[in-house]
Amino acid sequence: MADRLTTHSRPHFFKYVTYEGALRILKDIAIKWSSPLTFNDPFGILVKPNIGFSEDEFKKYSEKTSDEKKPQTDL
Repeated sequence: MADRLTTHSRPHFFKYVTYEGALRILKDIAIKWSSPLTFNDPFGILVKPNIGFSEDEFKKYSEKTSDEKKPQTDL
């Protein structure tokens, strides 16, 4: 299992919580980590996601579909 862990360069992690949440963390000595799928900050995760295609493939597909959806003009 330890071989699957990813190292990082950050010396600290921050958890933004309410006052009540901080008290609960200190009382229970536990922190809930949210799923990266629910993050609203694209820089909030340290790993590069594997989305099944490369940046070049995405660019080519985007250009192709964009060209197909352009309205045809008869001049």
